[in-house]
Amino acid sequence: MNTRHNTALRVLEGCLERAEVSFMKEEPMEFVASELHGSVESIGSILGKIDSEEVLDVLFSSFCIGK
Repeated sequence: MNTRHNTALRVLEGCLERAEVSFMKEEPMEFVASELHGSVESIGSILGKIDSEEVLDVLFSSFCIGK
């Protein structure tokens, strides 16, 4: 694994941890979504460009973020 991948994985880990904490504290779902967006961007930096909006649509299709 190269340095760029290692850095991206650390960013991914941090984003997922913050998303989990926000979710467990029942903070607004916008906070969780923002951290998940960062996670998707980190994965994209390793694998190549992926459509983060499409991934978030799938993740949040079962509930409304605006509530």
